[in-house]
Amino acid sequence: MNQDLPIKIYHFHNGTGGGVLSVIRNLLAFRQSSIVENHVIYTINKEEIPVYSVHDLEGATSERVFYYSSKWNYYHTCRELALLLPDSKSLIVAHDWIELGMISNLGLNNPVIHVLHGDYDYYFQLAKRHEAWIDTFVCVSESIADELKRRMPYRINDILYIRFPVPEINCVRENKSTLELVFAGRCDQAKGYHLLPLIDASLQQKGILANWHIAGPGSNQTEAQQQWGNSKVQFYGNLSAEALTFLLLKTTAFVLPTLAEGMPVSVIEAMKAGVIPVVNDLKGGLQELVINNVTGYRIPNNDPFIFAKCIEEISADLEKRKQISTAAIKFANRYFNPVQNTKLFEDVFLQTYGKSKKKRAIKTIGSRLDQPYLPNILVKIIRSITKTI
Repeated sequence: MNQDLPIKIYHFHNGTGGGVLSVIRNLLAFRQSSIVENHVIYTINKEEIPVYSVHDLEGATSERVFYYSSKWNYYHTCRELALLLPDSKSLIVAHDWIELGMISNLGLNNPVIHVLHGDYDYYFQLAKRHEAWIDTFVCVSESIADELKRRMPYRINDILYIRFPVPEINCVRENKSTLELVFAGRCDQAKGYHLLPLIDASLQQKGILANWHIAGPGSNQTEAQQQWGNSKVQFYGNLSAEALTFLLLKTTAFVLPTLAEGMPVSVIEAMKAGVIPVVNDLKGGLQELVINNVTGYRIPNNDPFIFAKCIEEISADLEKRKQISTAAIKFANRYFNPVQNTKLFEDVFLQTYGKSKKKRAIKTIGSRLDQPYLPNILVKIIRSITKTI
């Protein structure tokens, strides 16, 4: 293997931020193997994000931004994206559809790891569609791994469950006597943001006044006046990892009435900061993280009234609040150790490296206009005129 050193690993990210970017950031920051060389490629739809800046990730040998258009011939997109890979030995760590489509449509011989972040059909269908080109599947929760094994029992030896690395928080908590509630994520229906004002209304009916802290894109103070009424709510927009940590250290509970999750990094980060998670009782990662009345609260049926009841309990019983906060910290630090879990990922990288085998090019993504022989300029013109997908 010495002649191949360093081992070049290419992580792909679609530029949306969130938990996937946190996983990549932490894998790079806590690199354990001296022969691993990490590169990051951001795949950006320029119609949605005209200008995108790299994140200057600690530990990244390089960060490149690849702009594409939904009007392009997908084969053209794949060829242009593949030019950023130096050779067929480089290991591809795929997190989403565009890089997997590149691999299968072009028949790239690179070793490939697919990381499944969600316990829902989107990720399972991606894995199934491209499984002939994927050497190793890494699932971030036990339930994701179990479901993928059920769907692809013939690949059971290639399906692994690895907890991702999350930094420990060594700063001291600011234990306030007031009730400080935080939501971190996209302010949209998928994350259950629309339920937060209902939860607060239930709290106010109980005579409980809470200060809400909203970190993430999608809402603002003007909208809050209509949605939240007289609630005390402050919006921060997108926060850096450091700024979010300082916010978490002064809050009481992390409220997440999300409708779908894999293994939410935001909840783990909150637990490491001693913030009590109060979350929708979804199967998968949340059930692994949140043990009722021990490390937090899982709310059946995402019921705003039960959310309010559990938050009331946190507000009223300061001793129990301290016990759950301490248990959350211990649990998150034990299972999401940044050094140990990064090494587990890197061990899989090293084992998968060199598994490259001859792979056939098969069209897995694209419409009738996405053909290898059609000029990209022609496809762009047709799609601009007809809006053909």
